[in-house]
Amino acid sequence: MSCEQWEETLMDLARGGLVDPRRAEEATAHAAGCESCAALLARERRLGAELRSLGRLVRSMEAPPHAEQAVMDGFHNHHSRRREAAAARWLVVAAMLALLVSAALVLLRPAPKHRAATPPVEDFRGFVAVPYRVAPMERGYVVRVQMSRNALVSLGMPVSAGQPEVVQADLLLAEDGLAQAVRLVR
Repeated sequence: MSCEQWEETLMDLARGGLVDPRRAEEATAHAAGCESCAALLARERRLGAELRSLGRLVRSMEAPPHAEQAVMDGFHNHHSRRREAAAARWLVVAAMLALLVSAALVLLRPAPKHRAATPPVEDFRGFVAVPYRVAPMERGYVVRVQMSRNALVSLGMPVSAGQPEVVQADLLLAEDGLAQAVRLVR
């Protein structure tokens, strides 16, 4: 047989692999008489010995099992603390939102309506109610404006032909800003 046919068997034999005993005996006999196969077997045996030595060295450098467990416990503790911190942040955000909503409800709530005393009749002399007025007014205020004659007519105010095109008028406005009555300023 040629050296190439023994090469695989000699490498398996040098590395401690499974080799048929009869085939191992024939390969060893061939290597004893063949210089290149003997060199291959010696080289493979040295390589195998160095690999086993390296394996022992790596195993001695490994952390003991309790160290691995400590690292894993630390990892889990770190992540559970992060989850707790995230939950705490969400609780703070939820509390802030609840506070903002509560404040908005308080600030945007309409002021309680108090019945104002009915003003003296003299305060409303000369006012003419506007035609679209819906409900009686509880509170309001008077605003002096300049209005065109056409605007006064549309509000139901009797305007004579001799009045100027723009006149001063008092508007009685409800709390919501809608005009309730109008009177001419003399």
